[in-house]
Amino acid sequence: MVFIGKFMIFVIMSCCLAGAVASSLREDSELGQSFIKGLETIGIIFLPITGIMIAIPYLTDFVEKAFDC
Repeated sequence: MVFIGKFMIFVIMSCCLAGAVASSLREDSELGQSFIKGLETIGIIFLPITGIMIAIPYLTDFVEKAFDC
């Protein structure tokens, strides 16, 4: 079950990275336009969600050590 969760996070972050690269290289590409439209849609919550997704491994280690899980 943990593998599935980690795999899904990897897929989501990979797609986000692909959209960011496409947007920075060619803004008029379909993927780049979709990335920009997605950013405009979710707006202000994008950065906090991305930060939390990046911090998940560190947060997991902290919780495991803090609560002896």
